[in-house]
Amino acid sequence: MPQINVAPRAQKNLKLSIGADTYEKHVSNVQWTPTSSTAEWRGGTPDAVFTDTTSPTWTANITLVQDFETEDSLANFLLDHAGEQVEMKYKPDADGTFEISATVTLAPPAIGGAVNAFNESTVAMGSTKPVRTPVGP
Repeated sequence: MPQINVAPRAQKNLKLSIGADTYEKHVSNVQWTPTSSTAEWRGGTPDAVFTDTTSPTWTANITLVQDFETEDSLANFLLDHAGEQVEMKYKPDADGTFEISATVTLAPPAIGGAVNAFNESTVAMGSTKPVRTPVGP
């Protein structure tokens, strides 16, 4: 069996578009998370066990700074367009060789937080299955 090499890249200088605008300066975390469940049935003997796993559903999670002062900030965009479906495209590194895209349902961010801090909000948005597409730098 051949040894498979690994080439991880740190997420830096990322690219993020949500709808028609780019928001990489507004986020500190971008992540798609799959969720699936397992159903199991057991009969009256040890060999009568049947297991099935559901197809995953996807959630796009982004952590953004709460900037409600800038009219076209990501925080305001999410607040104003909650419930709408748009395309989200993400590159973990601007020089990378692939892009992830999916249709997401926008959700509003939290408002407020700690005193003397840059308040962030993590937003979980329903998503279609992300698609990985090769792209140039």
